[in-house]
Amino acid sequence: MPSIYTDSSAGASSYSAVPTARRRSGKKFLALVQGHARECFEQAGLIDVYSRMRWTVFEDAAGLDGADIAETSRRFIDLVQRGPGGEELAGSAFTSIIGGTPRHEFFLHVDEESLESVVDDAKAKEKSGYFCTVVMPGNVVLWEIKRDREGIYRFCEDGREVEEDEMWDLRKRVRIDDPVSLYAELHVSLDLWYCLLSFPDNPDIFVP
Repeated sequence: MPSIYTDSSAGASSYSAVPTARRRSGKKFLALVQGHARECFEQAGLIDVYSRMRWTVFEDAAGLDGADIAETSRRFIDLVQRGPGGEELAGSAFTSIIGGTPRHEFFLHVDEESLESVVDDAKAKEKSGYFCTVVMPGNVVLWEIKRDREGIYRFCEDGREVEEDEMWDLRKRVRIDDPVSLYAELHVSLDLWYCLLSFPDNPDIFVP
């Protein structure tokens, strides 16, 4: 399952500097994501698989406060290449077959906007609400290199400096009850990342 990066404004519960309300919101967000994942595995008769899942959650009040997906992408890639994630990747049977697994190619980035879209009851009921942001860090880093070489401003998370369709290759918003379906599809082929579609009446949210 995905690694999850949260900045302090999104409720990094292990740091006392974060307001109590935000810590509770962060815990609620994670509990909902995990709850939906459990329901998905239960419905598929695979609850034993869920019980063996490893959730990797990064909470860093000092280092992730206000971090955009460029910063969290660099941290994620560093983890995979040099940390325990790298050792796991090196021993993965999938590595020689498809070059990697979704666990090592994607993560969830929890910022203020996605957090509020879930924990705020009114926003969660909106068509464009109740979402998390799934990031493909390799594409983010390549995008930064390309922009730097062209002398254009560095990455801006809200997309003001790039066209939205260009951002879609970097990150996609999906409802928080969909990540299991998304990761299952990406296990078949990482290239399916580029084939995800959104509904015309709700273009901000992608559907696995």
